[in-house]
Amino acid sequence: METITQLLKTKNAVTFTFIGDSITWGLNHCTAEETYVAYFSEEMAKSFPNTKVIRYDGIVKDEQSPLLRYDATTIQEGTNGTIHIIRSGVGGNTVARAMARKQDFTGVLPSGTKSDYIFTMFGINDALRTDPAKYVSAQVFKENYRILLHLLKADAPNAKIAVMTATTNDQCIDAHVQVTYELIQEESVKQIDLNALWKQQYDP
Repeated sequence: METITQLLKTKNAVTFTFIGDSITWGLNHCTAEETYVAYFSEEMAKSFPNTKVIRYDGIVKDEQSPLLRYDATTIQEGTNGTIHIIRSGVGGNTVARAMARKQDFTGVLPSGTKSDYIFTMFGINDALRTDPAKYVSAQVFKENYRILLHLLKADAPNAKIAVMTATTNDQCIDAHVQVTYELIQEESVKQIDLNALWKQQYDP
């Protein structure tokens, strides 16, 4: 896999796509400029000061529908290629709901550019036992997630995919996190263990 610097040289562009639920969506808990994707965009601008950086924020209709559109915000102007950063989070999304809106994050850019890096984070809603419209067992969650990863791999076969483990909700999500670890190994994708970091921070 080429590095970001190499991709900027060979393709003149790099695309990052973030797919998830309310944590990725951010709103209504924070502004668009306070989401973790916004902070990531700022860090990319700092790391590549001569590169144009554009963030695409998904505009939500409701938690079960595809996004209405993406609004583009230019974070930084530059002449050394372009970094595209796509925020495709919807509050209340489960993996199954995300699959139903796959058109949101496959081929977002008008040029048809494929993602080079894809980050996913799901599990909080899938493990929400108090909401039968969302809850699925850990094994169903795992197999749904596998299907989603296969869809992403099929659409962007050269992309590097990283799965972020779910943080927490007001109920136990340990089983769903455990199968996420298993899936990461089985599908040979990268792991960002937010669950472990959350526990270190809030439950030492």
